[in-house]
Amino acid sequence: MALAPAIASAHGPDSGAELDVRLDPLAPELAGVRAQVHRTVAYQLVIENTTDRVLEVLDERGVAFIRIGPSGVEGNLAAPAWYRGYAPEGRVPPSLLERIQSGNPPEARWVRARREPTWGWFDARLDPEAQPAAPGVHRFEVPVRIGEVASALRGQFVPQPKRTGTLNARLLSPPDLAPGVRISLVPGRVGSFLLQSESQEPITVLGRDGEPFVRLTPAGVDANLRSATFAEAARLRGGARLALEPQADAPPHWERLTNVPSYGWVDLRTAYAESDVPREVASGGARVELLRWAVPVRIGAADDAPVVRVEGVTEWKPFPAKPPAQAKPAQPSH
Repeated sequence: MALAPAIASAHGPDSGAELDVRLDPLAPELAGVRAQVHRTVAYQLVIENTTDRVLEVLDERGVAFIRIGPSGVEGNLAAPAWYRGYAPEGRVPPSLLERIQSGNPPEARWVRARREPTWGWFDARLDPEAQPAAPGVHRFEVPVRIGEVASALRGQFVPQPKRTGTLNARLLSPPDLAPGVRISLVPGRVGSFLLQSESQEPITVLGRDGEPFVRLTPAGVDANLRSATFAEAARLRGGARLALEPQADAPPHWERLTNVPSYGWVDLRTAYAESDVPREVASGGARVELLRWAVPVRIGAADDAPVVRVEGVTEWKPFPAKPPAQAKPAQPSH
């Protein structure tokens, strides 16, 4: 079945109000870097680096675990934070933890995870629930390096303002992709798809880099564990138990997920950061399109088999206006 994305929320230590994670404006040395916070099962940092320099993200030990640059994204397989980025309770190889705890951490081991310079991950430093139960402003900091220049992504936990609407992903394409192949979308802040196939042909969903992501056949559903898009989808639906190994330059590594040709997933291609909703849109009281997206689906086994683009939009949807309160009828006098 399709899973609608759970919305992360947290409550302030002193007021009981729900907290949001807000990024500060980026430092001047990070010009050309775009940072967002997305809310799904927890808060995620999403970074795009359009510069010609490599941006490194450091963990709590000061060890780089993500590199984002002109050649794409690399992950450090010797850093626990790389594995925990897939899910808040992501599985870290026990042997790695043992070496770090014994004071003998391994050398960095980098693998290219994506060809595009964009990456999102869960980061415990953005967890509002971990803030001390004391009044006042609570802040966070994620150290980074760009080139050889030290910097940081900084922000604070703020009470969430009264909501006037919500983000909503909506399908525009016809649901029938081919004979016996149907896709549906559960509307929500981030789109949740359900793909079902009765076709004898393999049906392959392509990821954000054009890589095979998941494949439906009469025998069931296979996932490409080397797809960065599958890593994203898995961490949004409790897939941390899988041996995720996103590698942009490696051939697919398929693993059977189910024997039924039906698969549901949350797709971040439909996501729009709520913090980026223009104020005039949030207060305007009208439905506004903010993002157009497409998810390619290949029908057939050959690399040049037909590809159907599943298209849709993510829009701002205001809450319905409350009807005015009705005046109580006057009571007859006696």
